[in-house]
This record gives sequence, structure tokens and C-alpha cells, in this order.
Amino acid sequence: ILPDNTTASGARIFRGREGHHYPVPGNCSGACGPCVGKCYDDCVDFFAFNDSSKEQACKGCVAEDNGCMRKEAAACGRCIGKVCGNGGPDCPQQPPAFVSVSKAVARQRGRTSEHCVELRGEIQEWEREHFDAGGDPTVSFFQGEQHHGRQHLMHASLANTDIAVARSREDTSWSQYLQDKGARVTVEAASSAASDEAGAFLRFLVDNYDSQRNVSVFLHGHAPTDWHSPGDLLDMVSRIDPDKLLKLGGYASLNLGQYRDQGGAVGAQDALTQYRMDCLWKDRLWVKLMRKRWGIQDGDFSSWAGYCCAQFALHRDTVRSYPKEFYQSLLETLTEPHGWGHDSYKSLGRAMEYLWHVIFTGKPIREKHYAEADFTYDV
Repeated sequence: ILPDNTTASGARIFRGREGHHYPVPGNCSGACGPCVGKCYDDCVDFFAFNDSSKEQACKGCVAEDNGCMRKEAAACGRCIGKVCGNGGPDCPQQPPAFVSVSKAVARQRGRTSEHCVELRGEIQEWEREHFDAGGDPTVSFFQGEQHHGRQHLMHASLANTDIAVARSREDTSWSQYLQDKGARVTVEAASSAASDEAGAFLRFLVDNYDSQRNVSVFLHGHAPTDWHSPGDLLDMVSRIDPDKLLKLGGYASLNLGQYRDQGGAVGAQDALTQYRMDCLWKDRLWVKLMRKRWGIQDGDFSSWAGYCCAQFALHRDTVRSYPKEFYQSLLETLTEPHGWGHDSYKSLGRAMEYLWHVIFTGKPIREKHYAEADFTYDV
């Protein structure tokens, strides 16, 4: 007969504060030792399985018991989350909220791969231990599973150019300057609820798919004076050479002084980018089409980089290399309800900054470097 505090495999069991019997996996006995018999029950649910209903109970217990401090509880949770992400004979029973989310994710992509579980755990770990500046900091990513420059224009006619301006509250009267040169200017409303400028740009692509001009330029509401814009932005726009642009791949960033990679990732953005592309969004039509076109595989987003802040030019042929349904599917993804704002690392607008070049030019996921002269007329 086994003692009442062990399992057949020898894992310890103890009675939690609410009378639950939770085992301690052997691989986690060291990490969980300080909290065994104290705050373990609630903190396992919160730190290991992201059960937000146990957050206050765990934090309250940790605050009362110096033997089980927050760092010990978090370390224990990390261990159990890693060892018991898919359950096991010596693992605590996963709370219903965790199980339901796991099943939903599994249905979405057929099965939960070890790769996706690890990425999910990395994101959850960061969220438990950090404050997210954007939007409501209590909203977990998984809950419910962001001077006109020089005035001379060498090629003044923009008769074959569309300008899409994503406006939040900015004064966009500067765009009249481009309109006077022949550009067709469309101002689209942008908001954090609709993925900032990304949602506005996608609406333009969907609405104008069949009537798009040869070149489309996508700008922010305060483009000429934005911190990431070059001083001669409007001059650059006026000198875009459609043939050079197409030769470059049909896509070019206009923020050539702002190149970012994983070293500048915000929060858990690195793992989240991989999780979205390899797991959460994998079965979306737009992701399937993009992966098929460019031969993108799971793990390709483990290394990413590009010109930041999403101001760019597109050739019409490049846009139409995808069917209209591609952009409709992507727009649906970007406009799904969420609880975070512009400054959050979870912002969809932020995510799209490192996806635009992949969508239109494919690999490498780390965007190649190029210069203004590669897509503009010679001065």
C-alpha cells in the first residue's frame, strides 16, 4: 500500500490550500520545493497554466509567505508548464480554461506541436512577469485566443500613382501636394482596434484591387514629419520608378534609415511572431497562400528583420500576384476583436511591420538591405 502522499511512480502529492491534491513532477521537485504545501496549488494554476482566476489567490499567498516568494512560484510554474504542457501521469490536472484553449488551438492546426507549445510558454512566461504598456495590462495574448523636405520634384507627374494615407487624428492636408502632382489620394481611418495603419492599408488594397494604379504608396497620417520618415520623403515618392520597383520585387520600404531585427523586439514579440505564423494563423487562407508561394516552413520565422514602421511602395503586378481573397483574409485577421493597444508588443500593426516584405518578396525573412536608388529615377 502506497503512502497517501505518493503516486505509483513516486511523485509527491500534497494537499493545496483549497483541499486539492496536486502532484509535484520529479523533474520539478527542486524548483517547486519552496512552495510545496504553501502556495503551490493556486500558483501552479496561474504560472503554469495561465489560469487568470487564480492570479489573486496566488499573489496573495506569495505576499503572505516569504518561504514561497514570487520568483520561486514563477520558477516552479515555468518548470511545470514545460514538463506538463501536454499532461502526464505525475502532472497537476490542467484547469478547464487551459484545456479548452489547448483544444481550440489543436483543432485549428490539427495537433499541438512541441514547437508551438514552447513558443506559447515563452509568451506566457513573459506576460506573467512583466507589465505590458499597451492597452489593458490584464489582457493576456491568449485570453480569447498595433517639413515636406526638398520642394524640387525631378519627376513631378504622379498620374499613375495611388497614395493611401492611414489617418488617426493627424492633419493630412500635406497630401494635397501629392494630389496636385496627379496622385490619387485616399485617406483611410486607422485605429489600434483595427491594427493601426495595417488595417487601413488592407482596406485600401481590398477596395481598390480591381482599379489600382501602376504604383501604390502607403503612408502614415503625419508622414512628412514622422520620426522614421526620411527628410525628402515626398520627393522620394515623386521619383519612384515602376520598372525599378518591379525589378526589386515590387515592394520597397520608404523608411530606409530604420532597420530592426530581433534584438529590438518588444516584450515577447519574438516568440509571438513565430507563434502567430507557425501556429495561431497557420490555417488562415492568407498564410497558406503566402507559405505556398514562397516555400515558407515552420521555424523560418525564428530569425526575422526588416525596415520598420510600415511606409512602403507596391507595384500593381506584385499586389495582383495574390487573389483578392488573400487580402480579405488578412484583413479579417487584423480586425478581429482584441484587448490591446498601439503600444503593446501584441499589437497587430507592430506584427505587420515585419511581415509586409515577406508577403510580397518572400525569403529571406530577414529583409535584404537596399537603397533609394534601387527603386527611384536617377536624379
